[in-house]
Amino acid sequence: MLRDSDSDPDDPQMVKRLKRESTPVKKLSIRHELPKEKRSHHAKQHFRNEWCEKPEYKSWLTSVKGKPLKAKCKVCNSEFLSELTVIKNHGKGTKHLQNLKSSTKVSIDQMFAKKKNDPIDQLVKSAETKLCGMIAKHNISFNFVDHLVGVLKSAIPDSKIVNGIQMGRTKATSITKNVIGSCHFENLIHKMQTQYFSILIDESTDIGALKSMCICVRYFDTKLNQIQTNFWSMVQVFTNVDEAVSGATGERLYEKTIESFVQNGVPMENIVGFASDGCNTMFGQSNSVTSRLRENLPGFTAS
Repeated sequence: MLRDSDSDPDDPQMVKRLKRESTPVKKLSIRHELPKEKRSHHAKQHFRNEWCEKPEYKSWLTSVKGKPLKAKCKVCNSEFLSELTVIKNHGKGTKHLQNLKSSTKVSIDQMFAKKKNDPIDQLVKSAETKLCGMIAKHNISFNFVDHLVGVLKSAIPDSKIVNGIQMGRTKATSITKNVIGSCHFENLIHKMQTQYFSILIDESTDIGALKSMCICVRYFDTKLNQIQTNFWSMVQVFTNVDEAVSGATGERLYEKTIESFVQNGVPMENIVGFASDGCNTMFGQSNSVTSRLRENLPGFTAS
């Protein structure tokens, strides 16, 4: 320290020195003086379900099963610490906002509600179904639809119905199987339930582990006023290895045939005829499909 006699208040160097010596030395905080293992840590926050009820988090925030210290964004499919600050920062992120905007979906009911009373939409659906029916009837590849729709739109640009058709090979396949096929089979079941008919069956002759049997029905169609033959079902003869060991016996073929009709509510009394190839399994005097049909269906005829 300087004596009062040596100090000169007008000397700038002396003033700086006095300020430097009079400044107290900063002490380290108590936290840094403690050992590392004894220092206080930030308290971990558990996920709170009431956060999901807030409007700003309701559409995307959720908890993580088995991880109470984690939160999850359903839109970004990402996990992060269940702290309110972290959640707020994630909600303000550019990537999250983009994902949230793109994930806004309209329910199926809302989509169809807009077109429920639209007459054009009904005509478009009818046109798509008729095109699929034509393709199925003439055995045309479904890949043809990808080119057909484009040609129709370019050839008939002023038609609202044609321009409303949105159909490719995948949709055409689905319409044929799930709409046309299902409706046709339901109508056929109703006819078999209300009138007499004959059955025609044939088993596959390949050496594969799985054997199939095709069943067709033959009946008189009162609307068309002529005899019709329609495909009924493709039955799998064996469902497991144990059944395959016993072979495609007459008993098994008979059971699978009758089962296909019983499952659809068709009475066995309506079966009046049977036709197949002349193998012993089908037309043998005993232990065949024909012998069992004669035994269980009086008045039955086979050819």
